[in-house]
Amino acid sequence: MQYMTYNNRQYALQAYDFFVKADKAVPGYKDVRSRMQVALEKATITVMVNPVRYNRFGYSYWGYQNDWMQQQMVRDLNSGSFRDTRFYSDWEVRTRQLHPDRVVELNFTDLYIGQIVRDNYTIQRSAQIQVGTTKSIPAKPVYQTVTATVYVNRRIMESNATLECRIYEWATGRNILYDRFPDRYTWREETATYKGDQRALTPGDWNLINNRFNNNPPSRNELADRLIRNCYGLLLSRIRSGVRF
Repeated sequence: MQYMTYNNRQYALQAYDFFVKADKAVPGYKDVRSRMQVALEKATITVMVNPVRYNRFGYSYWGYQNDWMQQQMVRDLNSGSFRDTRFYSDWEVRTRQLHPDRVVELNFTDLYIGQIVRDNYTIQRSAQIQVGTTKSIPAKPVYQTVTATVYVNRRIMESNATLECRIYEWATGRNILYDRFPDRYTWREETATYKGDQRALTPGDWNLINNRFNNNPPSRNELADRLIRNCYGLLLSRIRSGVRF
């Protein structure tokens, strides 16, 4: 009870631990369980996770029905090992009339889905092919140089995203974390034709020649989802590994 009079988180957390021990020693003793709840509330850091800003557009532009990242972060961090920290969305903070101690801001400073670019180039191939042997004793192989030109048609689509995260103290504005988490994805597909002697071609050339652009490029929504989730994964890993709230 003396620790509770100090009115700070460190002592409130210690008081909570003692209340827990008291409850184990004499289950339900007096008002120990209600005091446990009060101590835990005083010891808990309230973190508000704000909605994500998706570059120049809203989340619906990228095919999402809701701001899944905000809710996912609240769930992921609450299920982590932050003993004295609780995470809420901005809506939950307002509804419960909580006072946030920390704030998480998420902003995609870059979110770009590229267009398909076509690129053609040629590869010159040559190989030494044995066409016979000499009549000498011992016989020696006779080689002929064969050549071919491979004409490659390539389709490329490059996309990238950068998630900026700022976590700061509500009262002072001091940054706890301020960093960017980028991701890049390049989709490509190639096919080819050739002229010349096919014996000069490599297995890789044949793979391109037999490819007929059967794969459709990913949609804008699919690419955005991939980039956004990868950026979020980098951020979540960083928070779990080294951010102290």
